[in-house]
Amino acid sequence: MRRTLSCLAITLTFMLASLFVGTTPAAAYGSNAVYQIGFSFNCDDKVACAVSPTNPFGPGGFWGWIELDSTTHPGVAGTAEIVVTGCDHDRTTIPHGGADHFTLDGTWWTSGGQLFVSTDTFGGVFFVAPATPGHYSMHPAPAIAFELQVVRIPNR
Repeated sequence: MRRTLSCLAITLTFMLASLFVGTTPAAAYGSNAVYQIGFSFNCDDKVACAVSPTNPFGPGGFWGWIELDSTTHPGVAGTAEIVVTGCDHDRTTIPHGGADHFTLDGTWWTSGGQLFVSTDTFGGVFFVAPATPGHYSMHPAPAIAFELQVVRIPNR
């Protein structure tokens, strides 16, 4: 028992030491990210969120993250990295209900206090958000929620 505890203490000491010796800061967003945007839309009302020409997904939601990078060329839009996951709960939709995930590249610019994100995939503006950092929340009806988090990275 004493030997097991000694081995465990030594192993734990080495594990903790390795965390501090070999650790480098993560650069997950690169050095040119200007904004990060997190968003979600959830609709769990089967009537209000029924499949229609304006809502091909049915009840469910989508969630995503957008990184807006700076550009070194004045007057030129910056680049955008977009990650979105969606899930619909209507098993009658074509091809079927379930989850989907996609990533996109795009461009972004500001105008009138708004951030605009555009992609070639969707043929124009894909997303609009306030340029002012903060948490934005809208609940237009029971079981329907829009959440948006805009973060401006300091000194970029």
